[in-house]
Amino acid sequence: MLLLQQDPSRVAAYGSRVISRDNNDLTAHNTAALCDAVGLNYPDVLHWNVVPWWVQDPDIYVNGKPRTLIAEANMALPYLREFLDLVKGSVTKVVLVGRQAERVWSQLQSDPLVASFESRACPHTSPLAYNNTENRQKTKRVFEWAART
Repeated sequence: MLLLQQDPSRVAAYGSRVISRDNNDLTAHNTAALCDAVGLNYPDVLHWNVVPWWVQDPDIYVNGKPRTLIAEANMALPYLREFLDLVKGSVTKVVLVGRQAERVWSQLQSDPLVASFESRACPHTSPLAYNNTENRQKTKRVFEWAART
């Protein structure tokens, strides 16, 4: 399965330099706990972000301010499409984690490439969203769907 999230955290951008559920941040921790709870082992999950770079990175500010996530996602759309083309056939399910992943995925709905994937959306696994009981339950249900073969 493909776990499609928003953008890397600062920890991923400047720490591990990889997208991983083992990164040292709470979103990664929540993601790892969910995967473990539903039986999604590490090799079962491919992690990617709709924006594969850290959006809040001060090195890419314009006029001293970060660009919006929407602007960054629009710039990253060709890379996401290319990535999906690379993984089609190997990945059949996509979990859209958070509103931004869902929004970007909806932009691709008319693309025949996207038809080769089953997808489900869930709330983000960041503490702000995940600590809400209803969001946590919904997210777990979507991860359970992804774990079913």
